Amino acid sequence: MKKIKQLGEEIINKIAAGEVVERPSSVVKELIENSIDAGADEIVVEVEDGGIGVIRVRDNGEGIDKSDVRLSFERHATSKILSEKDLSSIASLGFRGEALSSIAAVSKVTMTTRTEYDLEGTRVEAVGGVVSSVDGCGSPKGTIVGVEDLFFNTPARKKYLKSVSVEYSRIADIVQRYILCYPSVGFKLYNFGKLALNSPKSSTMLDSIADVYGKEIAKDMIRVDHSGGSVKVFGYISKPALTRSDRGYQSIFVNGRFVRNKLVTNAVYDAYHTLLMSQRHPVFVLKLDIDFSSVDVNVHPSKIEIKFVDESYLYNAVYEAVKDTLKKQDFVRDVPVSKEFDKSVANFAGKIAEVFEDKGAGGGRKKVSQFSKYKVHKDNQSQLLDPPSGAEDIEDLPLRVIGQVALTYILCEDDDGLVLVDQHAAEERVLYEQFMAKFFDSSKVQVLVSPVRLALSTKEVAVLEENISVLRDLGFDIEEFDASSYVLRSVPSFFGVVETKEKVVDLLGEFSGIKKGLSVEKRREEIIVRMSCRAAIKAGKELNIVEMKKLISQLFGCDNPYSCPHGRPTIVRLNHYELEKMFKRVV
Repeated sequence: MKKIKQLGEEIINKIAAGEVVERPSSVVKELIENSIDAGADEIVVEVEDGGIGVIRVRDNGEGIDKSDVRLSFERHATSKILSEKDLSSIASLGFRGEALSSIAAVSKVTMTTRTEYDLEGTRVEAVGGVVSSVDGCGSPKGTIVGVEDLFFNTPARKKYLKSVSVEYSRIADIVQRYILCYPSVGFKLYNFGKLALNSPKSSTMLDSIADVYGKEIAKDMIRVDHSGGSVKVFGYISKPALTRSDRGYQSIFVNGRFVRNKLVTNAVYDAYHTLLMSQRHPVFVLKLDIDFSSVDVNVHPSKIEIKFVDESYLYNAVYEAVKDTLKKQDFVRDVPVSKEFDKSVANFAGKIAEVFEDKGAGGGRKKVSQFSKYKVHKDNQSQLLDPPSGAEDIEDLPLRVIGQVALTYILCEDDDGLVLVDQHAAEERVLYEQFMAKFFDSSKVQVLVSPVRLALSTKEVAVLEENISVLRDLGFDIEEFDASSYVLRSVPSFFGVVETKEKVVDLLGEFSGIKKGLSVEKRREEIIVRMSCRAAIKAGKELNIVEMKKLISQLFGCDNPYSCPHGRPTIVRLNHYELEKMFKRVV
């Protein structure tokens, strides 16, 4: 019995429409892109019921000539592709010529349009892909496309839509993306007739970022402007202190088209490298202008994914653009004074005032006794005056060292205010960069005078076996002795003196936390990061003035002195303005 049948035109149209129109936000994306291609600088989006009930996109673009209106609803009809050659260098956004026909195939569409050369507009109605009427009407210049009852004739697709609120949030997200990319276009979004988003025309992307994400985020963004060869990278990236728990605040635009691309994202993350804490994500909005013939936008029906001809070249361009921008910045984190901290300072000042109130000697002595919990420790400060004999002082530091706080933070001063340096995070950064440099040194191995035998648990053996190739690559000469022990004959030069075998066993214990599936390079670096953390000065260690100065000098000799390899800050500042606020010198 014959099983293969030729599908009818109606079913073919619905299948094609399903590739382009996945959900209400897909409709909004296609219509916005058509409006931008039409030269609009004002776009209004109105939705009801999460776009399932009503979507209306209105623009002031060039409009559609009345002789082309009916044809614009036909499949594969477009003004943007004239020959096969055009497919290899697509410069427009709505290039497919299927947006209107695909949307109309699964909804009820009404379009009103007029060009500046026509005296009257044209109104078209289509239901389920079939144009039912074309009439003249009054209309402003531009185009209004109304879409109602989406997926009314494809219930199988409609049942997979999410709730009204979820579908609306996806629409809002798409509108926000195009606000970020096109600051010269004014956007408005209405939900059930209520203005939900308003971004007037502006001259800069930073203004658009403030409209979408708020002024607090905008002020912590850094401008990227890099040109190299056939790729131009422009946009804004966040300071390392500004991160989010997910990737929702990241936008990539290639030749004006919003896309998702792992290659570009990886280049950005690799450029931040140790500036980010684990599981934290930077905010960025990046526009990539690339030769149209070097990118294929036709690999996905909805154009959200694209391919590049030379991926390594593009990766390097984005990586260098972001890395060079970050390298030029001073990332000392200014600490704003909270209301709670401000209040505690006021209370502290009040208690001091009580001590010196003139209420008689007895009352005064009693209050001093109550206040004696605020002790002044002079031992540490004496080290500032009396450094160890034979120690060489260090001059020309970027910070003036004052002392040590809580045996954890080095207290300093610079021209901008009071500076605190986390001694553990600072030396961790210093050791990390030293270890990485020594790893690439040819004399990286030190042979032990006496081999060390390591008796390991079953778990430790498993961890060692998983990492043994990387350890050997780093310079650990280690081999199996019997079922539960190994012999260590050499270690990397940067590992330091092997005082006890426990030092190696403890290090193996930390390796168990390294993610599986990492590349050899990533695993190697992760091991060096953990070795740096283990070897660094711990909180609670008392330092003399020379040790503090030496650490400050080493820190500012690093390529990146502003964070430890885990992304934690090494330096924070309380600037002069915040200090003056605390002491009520300014309001």
